[in-house]
Amino acid sequence: MTALCLASGCAGSKLESAKVAKLSYGESAQAAYERALYEFRKDHCPKAEPGFRAVRREFPYSRFAALAELRLADCKFKAKSYAEAIQAYREFVRFRPSHSQVPYARFRIAESYYQQIPSDFFLAPPAYERDQQPTRDALQHLQRFIADYPDDPRVPEANEMVMKAMRMLARHELYVAHFYARRDDHEAVIRRAKTVINAYAGTGLEPEAMALLAHAYDKTGQHARRWSRASQRARRPRPRGGGCADGAARPRDRCRVAGGGRVWHHPARWRAEATPRPSRSMSARPCRARARPRGCASAPRIGRSRRSPKSWRPSALRSVRRSGSLPS
Repeated sequence: MTALCLASGCAGSKLESAKVAKLSYGESAQAAYERALYEFRKDHCPKAEPGFRAVRREFPYSRFAALAELRLADCKFKAKSYAEAIQAYREFVRFRPSHSQVPYARFRIAESYYQQIPSDFFLAPPAYERDQQPTRDALQHLQRFIADYPDDPRVPEANEMVMKAMRMLARHELYVAHFYARRDDHEAVIRRAKTVINAYAGTGLEPEAMALLAHAYDKTGQHARRWSRASQRARRPRPRGGGCADGAARPRDRCRVAGGGRVWHHPARWRAEATPRPSRSMSARPCRARARPRGCASAPRIGRSRRSPKSWRPSALRSVRRSGSLPS
């Protein structure tokens, strides 16, 4: 009887060892991963993390090792340790760039930055008055994710995050603009308002930015100066001739002043002024197109001419060689 019991016990142990031996490398990795994943889905990350680390350590060549690394990063994200989660997701993207879960890791990186954006609290200043570096980082990573994976199903959620981040940055710019407006630094107000209008369009804060911009322009008088310059250019009479103020059909860089006056050259319009020149020799000189003082086209030439002397021109040298004055 005892022999039969020993024989049956030995047979049972052999069957169990055979079942364990039948589990392959991949099946063992899958079984260990699923046990840890069960705890992870129940939000028991402290219990799930040792299991995921064991899968990564004992089965590094299975496909479950990469998934275990990703779940460890998710545990950091659930624990609101966003800096550690960002580091874990980046390592996953760096060492497994061809994995199918790389878009998910990229989105989680952007979401980790987004979760660090300041929020309103009744004992703290408003969120838009605080440092906005996490908001800028979140906006940058979200825009990169949308540009790299436009067909990903998480793109609509990323677009909503982008709009919220842009609105937060626009509110911060307006807050700084109001700060400078109270101190009469209108140039800084103009820069901040233009940033809201150009960089954060679509946030709904453009009317307030345009009102600030108009007020700053009114205080600095820039719009008045620009309008006066434009009106002065528009009131200048155009010449009736072929390019010269005296009506002569000559090139503009060869206009001669009649009656001792001078011509004020402008890129678009010229006009004659009846102001006599003190020297007659200066009034008879042709005006230069480039090198001349502003407001005086008939000023004498300064410095040497760009053209070479007549004796050194190629035609002159050829005639000298023909006559025999120089050796050929």
